[in-house]
Amino acid sequence: MVLFSVIIPHYNSVKYLEELIETIPVCEDVQLIVVDDKSDEDTTGVEAMVKARGGLFLHNTTDKKGAGTCRNLGLKEAVGKWLLFADADDYYTDDAFEKVRAHADSDADIIYFAPTSTFRYSDTHAKRHINYVKLVQEYLNNPSHENEISMRYKFIIPVSKMVRNELVQKNGFTFDEVPASNDVMFSLKCAYAAGKIEVTEDVIYRIISGEGTLTTKKSEKNYWARVRIFKERYHFLKERLMKEELKVFGISTFSGIVMIYRALKQGYGMKMAGEIWKFFRENQVKLIDMGSVRTSVGRKVMRKKSA
Repeated sequence: MVLFSVIIPHYNSVKYLEELIETIPVCEDVQLIVVDDKSDEDTTGVEAMVKARGGLFLHNTTDKKGAGTCRNLGLKEAVGKWLLFADADDYYTDDAFEKVRAHADSDADIIYFAPTSTFRYSDTHAKRHINYVKLVQEYLNNPSHENEISMRYKFIIPVSKMVRNELVQKNGFTFDEVPASNDVMFSLKCAYAAGKIEVTEDVIYRIISGEGTLTTKKSEKNYWARVRIFKERYHFLKERLMKEELKVFGISTFSGIVMIYRALKQGYGMKMAGEIWKFFRENQVKLIDMGSVRTSVGRKVMRKKSA
């Protein structure tokens, strides 16, 4: 019986993909699915590697590109009870699959794990995991409704979690086929539809930080994708959560001015900033949400008091 379907989108990172695959065990209960996004690199070697392990190596032959498209192609082939997602330049920890097997019989719909992050070929910690570890720790220290809301809707990366395949297939959830932030709405929709969740401080996944990852690549096309997903996330949460539940979010979720500020900070210029401002006005996204401002200020005050 296949318990885990591991879905990996890939583009031009064969060496790193091979290293990731080596961290995934060859077992009957693990289905390995790699979806190549029209790489320029020669992928014949890694394709043979995946197939020799009993996995699927798919080629994106659609008219679209991107991790979202590849993940959706992988979802169509996934037969495992649980879905696991990985980026081709990250790793699973040495005992990751022993840890996920311990939760295979869980009645939860999503199980969240605390990730870690390092620089490539180094044990030096990076910062990409910090906010997610904080969510896990706060929930485990106090599994209140407020902390559960934070856990569900702020843990927006698809990695470092187990998602019940039935939940995804039954609801027809897919990733957005956009050049950046393709995973945000998928994660939010799964979190909203999920019944029970579980949270553990076990570490199963290492996020790699460094040059060349999507989070370090700048382009107007990618930034506009993030702006549009910001709008989708804004309305999704506003329409579905109660007023008291929304108080756990700060400026970065509900004030569009943050995306305009970041555009300027990253050097996109006043013209693009004005276009983003117009886009938010036309799509009923508040530039400044005073409730989220108060939430953010309150957190800063609390941090200073506890320091």
